[in-house]
Amino acid sequence: MPSTSSNSRQSLTSKTCSQCGTENLATADKCYICHTSLNERPKNKNYIKSYHQELLNFGGNYLRAFKKDLQKPSAWLGVVVFALAVTLWGNYFINSNRSEVELEQPRLQTYSTIERVNNVPQGLFSYGGGAFFAPLVAQGLNDAIADAHPEFQLRYTEPMTPYSSFSEGIRMLTDGEISFAFNGRPLTAEEYATAKARGISLKQVPIALDGVVVFANSGVGVSALSLDKVRDIFAGAITNWNQLGGIDLPVVPVLLSDEELEVLDVKEATETTQYATNNTQVLRKVIGTPGAISLASASLVANQKLIAPLDLAAPHSNNFVRPFINGEPNLEAFKYGTYPLTKRQFLVIREDDTLDEWAGYAYANILISRQGQGYVQDAGSVSIY
Repeated sequence: MPSTSSNSRQSLTSKTCSQCGTENLATADKCYICHTSLNERPKNKNYIKSYHQELLNFGGNYLRAFKKDLQKPSAWLGVVVFALAVTLWGNYFINSNRSEVELEQPRLQTYSTIERVNNVPQGLFSYGGGAFFAPLVAQGLNDAIADAHPEFQLRYTEPMTPYSSFSEGIRMLTDGEISFAFNGRPLTAEEYATAKARGISLKQVPIALDGVVVFANSGVGVSALSLDKVRDIFAGAITNWNQLGGIDLPVVPVLLSDEELEVLDVKEATETTQYATNNTQVLRKVIGTPGAISLASASLVANQKLIAPLDLAAPHSNNFVRPFINGEPNLEAFKYGTYPLTKRQFLVIREDDTLDEWAGYAYANILISRQGQGYVQDAGSVSIY
């Protein structure tokens, strides 16, 4: 009898609990010992192994089908189109987020090319000051900057006063009218103090060595002067060209501003001095005024056919050196000091923790880069980096 009951139970049970191994009735939903659901497929090792094998088989079949499809030309075209789409999307994403890149602390650094200059801000920035920028722009510097950094836009700002001067350019920079300034002389203690009182600092960066040319009206009858005679002319001690072996004509100095005389160590202009508003007007006055004389950077008066550039010698010397050779600035003489009248050109940066400061440093780094210094030399000045 017990044997019959046992056999009957075995025939009725057909579900084995995957958790505890207990056999349960075929109609049971849960194990009567541990209450584990009996309707889930048991996840034993054999099942997992079988499942993994199914995945491998599926993957293998897919790869074989993919390789077969790649033999078709249309499939390769699809791959190329997909790769191109990914590339274009990546470029768009990078370019659309360029303005969000955080700028580093600005500093001076030399680069090989203008394009390699980094930390260049985005925006429209104004510059002004000395006219040294003009030959640089004429040689294509600003065009090269626009090609390498189109987001770095530049504009020249005219001074509000009728007469341009280095002092006016520094005033405009200190007042925030421009982002950086060209300057044909070192900053003064007064200019540093004024900036400090405004809560900013000024930093001057040498960018070139320039020869200063003394030139006269072509009819004065003099072709060379020593520096002591040049000083006497602009200080008023010499008033007629016949005192220098020329014709009988009064000397007429022409200047942009009295600060141009600083390079000669002359403190004050004479009463006969005439003034011009820009370098073009200086040239016209000298060309059109008998007995006129002036001075300017070699880069600004190169290849001017209607003026008479004067050969110069050191004070009380007859060792005259020409400022131009075949119409081009005598860069070797400027560089090694055999020409007696030279000066450094500067870019002045406004340090105020605004984008003007970043713009000034970026432009300075462009100018002192190897490519930038090539533009300096092409403009008629001596590269110094």
